[in-house]
Amino acid sequence: MATPQLYDQDTDEQARCRRTRDSARQRLRFSVKLRHPSRQQLPKPSPVQRTRGILGMAWRGSAGWVLPLIVLFGSVLGLYLIAGERLGGSDDAAPVAPGDAPTAAVSAGPSALLVQVDEGGTAVAFTLFALDADAGGTVVFLPASTMVEIPGFGLDELRRAVELGGVQLAALSLANLLSIDFAHVAVMGPDDWQATTRTLGAVLVDNPARLDRVADDGRVEVLWSGGAVDVESSDVADFLARRAIDETDLQRMVRHQAFWTAYLTSRQGIVGIVDDPTGDVDAFLDEAAVRAEALDYRILPVETVGGPDELYGVDAAGLTDLLAVIAPADGIDGAARVRVQVLNGVGIPGLAEPVTALLLPTGAVVQLTGNALEFDHDVTQIVYYRDEHIESALRIRDQLGVGEVVKQREPIDVVDITIVVGRDLAATVTE
Repeated sequence: MATPQLYDQDTDEQARCRRTRDSARQRLRFSVKLRHPSRQQLPKPSPVQRTRGILGMAWRGSAGWVLPLIVLFGSVLGLYLIAGERLGGSDDAAPVAPGDAPTAAVSAGPSALLVQVDEGGTAVAFTLFALDADAGGTVVFLPASTMVEIPGFGLDELRRAVELGGVQLAALSLANLLSIDFAHVAVMGPDDWQATTRTLGAVLVDNPARLDRVADDGRVEVLWSGGAVDVESSDVADFLARRAIDETDLQRMVRHQAFWTAYLTSRQGIVGIVDDPTGDVDAFLDEAAVRAEALDYRILPVETVGGPDELYGVDAAGLTDLLAVIAPADGIDGAARVRVQVLNGVGIPGLAEPVTALLLPTGAVVQLTGNALEFDHDVTQIVYYRDEHIESALRIRDQLGVGEVVKQREPIDVVDITIVVGRDLAATVTE
């Protein structure tokens, strides 16, 4: 197979792609504003809030900072309603004693996340395996350019989580989105793919469409034709990572399904009984191979934002349906999952990630992270706004093990609960 074509850094095509990508980010920015009109009525942020912040907001360049700024604005709104007098014991704020609220569970079946990276370490694909308690399971393909909340960094592409904090940060971002506790998180680079498929020889894949590229001389070169093709172990990574001419990332996911269907069926012929699928990634894939005929394949429900390297936003209604499939025994209603923002109230860097991880068993989804106006909070505040969320607030308090539950009587529409991290919780998660 021919060597992949290399492009000069400053070609006209890449410049056009960058301009279109910036436009797509702007459209996503305005669509978020339209869904949350209250964000347009925010007070002007302070100089402290305009910095990247203690929670590790990273500079993304002139085209990439607008989306995290929306997250910052949402955090200012929550703090505007709860900071100062309201959390200081005014008549509108009422502390609530901790209770014995029921604990929501994350996915009970074993699950794994495989992150495919190219030779440079850039994430190009994410594949989720969620096995059920019986003999089936679900395989979910997640476009790398899907916009997700990355704890501590705000709304950004899923692939960016790997750049910012490695595969573990990407896994935490997806665990937060999907309410799943991964038994395994594995990086799949070209060498890893070759090692895991070598014993199978060539995998016969029913390729849904031809995979082509523009060669150095300008001619179209067909790398794999449509229909039945043999994919050698040395070519698996390229077969999965490459995109055909005019092929979208979602269309590429269809090819991923064809490969995984063929790969697991082939692997099924060389595995025996799996004693413990949680032992390691190979054992997990063996168990998935045993269940090959019963697996359900899905693509994360997304909406296209735009651009040649198109950005995707998660479709809320479709996500609710997906949660019912991948965690049917957990009783977590995607539409009713409590929306949480986490504000750093102590000034210690890097609290968003461990706090988000600690919240996973509650069924909450962290939608916003940022900084409090002041870093002088000794006691963590778990603030809820509507009576329907008191049990969730109590559940979160029980899970955190510290803090005070407070009702704020003036509701906001961005989140259901705000957690202002105090020194008590900071001490717990930094030990």
